Amino acid sequence: MTISWTGNLKHDWLLLRRLWEQSPHVLQSEVGPRWEMPPQHKACVDFADHYPDCKEFLIAQLSDQDPRIAAYAFKCLARVTDIQRMEIPNDVIVRGEKITTVMHSSVDETTIGQFMSRYFDAYASQDDLLVEQEHSISWQKNELAEYKEQLENESGGNTG
Repeated sequence: MTISWTGNLKHDWLLLRRLWEQSPHVLQSEVGPRWEMPPQHKACVDFADHYPDCKEFLIAQLSDQDPRIAAYAFKCLARVTDIQRMEIPNDVIVRGEKITTVMHSSVDETTIGQFMSRYFDAYASQDDLLVEQEHSISWQKNELAEYKEQLENESGGNTG
């Protein structure tokens, strides 16, 4: 599913929810044996580009009853602002609902509160996150990725 951004924040958020609800897991920057960026993660990166001034909206989404959606909201939030732990409402940071995350081939079960706390432990600043994001995106555009895309185009997209 590709998001066609409309400029209407609430409408586009509903489209993102549908995308994120397609997986029972919170998908990170690279997943699977080919370390490909899943559309669910790419949507977080793209959302930040389209809605850079939506900090308050995203903080509200951290209370979504679906902890996966709250996790994706946090992933978006970390990209639109240099968020500090103290800016996250306490009732959110202590949420205990379980989520399963996938990074590369590692599957991890954690709570939504721990997921957010781990971000603050891993990234001292938004600059650190942006460096990792650039690394991930460059990985998605390397020669092997270009070759795979060429093969998919030649075969009509059927290259498993």
